[in-house]
Amino acid sequence: MRHLSLIVFLFFGLAMFAQNDEKFKPSKDMVSIDALRGELEVKVGTKIYYTGSVHGSVGSTFSIGADPEIKFVRKYFHYNDPKKAEMNGGDAGKETYVYEASKTGEYTVTIKERFRGEVQYTHNVKVKVVE
Repeated sequence: MRHLSLIVFLFFGLAMFAQNDEKFKPSKDMVSIDALRGELEVKVGTKIYYTGSVHGSVGSTFSIGADPEIKFVRKYFHYNDPKKAEMNGGDAGKETYVYEASKTGEYTVTIKERFRGEVQYTHNVKVKVVE
């Protein structure tokens, strides 16, 4: 019984730390957030998304945040080369964050690109939500 408990503990422990490797495929009614364009206009209920590159082993990451009226829906992660995911340096991939515009108004989505913990770039994207 003791061995079974240890096996169950290890299984769930590994499952918690395993990365979700699911490639994001936007539907036709979704709108991409362009960090460099700086503004976006969408209708209430529209799902918007941002995809960025990450490479944790070299310290390349990003974070994204939004006003509460731009509701977080889901995060996706996909390795650039899933066959190399367990190898040194093979953790490069794409993260996609999906949000939904829930209320009319003007809001901000903030994207921060980091390298080894230091913010390199900050992008504030204005999102105008209309009926």
